[in-house]
Amino acid sequence: MAVLVLSAVGITIFPKISGYFLENAYILAHGRDVVNVILVDFRGIDTLGEITVLAIAAIGAFALLKLRKETQINEEGKLEEKDRCEEYQNSLKEDMR
Repeated sequence: MAVLVLSAVGITIFPKISGYFLENAYILAHGRDVVNVILVDFRGIDTLGEITVLAIAAIGAFALLKLRKETQINEEGKLEEKDRCEEYQNSLKEDMR
């Protein structure tokens, strides 16, 4: 059984592409940093998509943080909590009427 496992580990199904990137990083993309060349030049559209997803998630988190309760001091000097989520929901209900 051990011989079978050791022989299976040594089999390469797909050829390694690291040599291609090492040889062509400077020639095709004019960059010496291979990792940067792969992310920016060879996989640029994929990286742009990932950055877009992160930006949308950050905007969503920022929007959720802006909708939390606010604490204000009213004219009488007492603390007053204002629920902006409830205000937003009420404004949506009014718009749907």
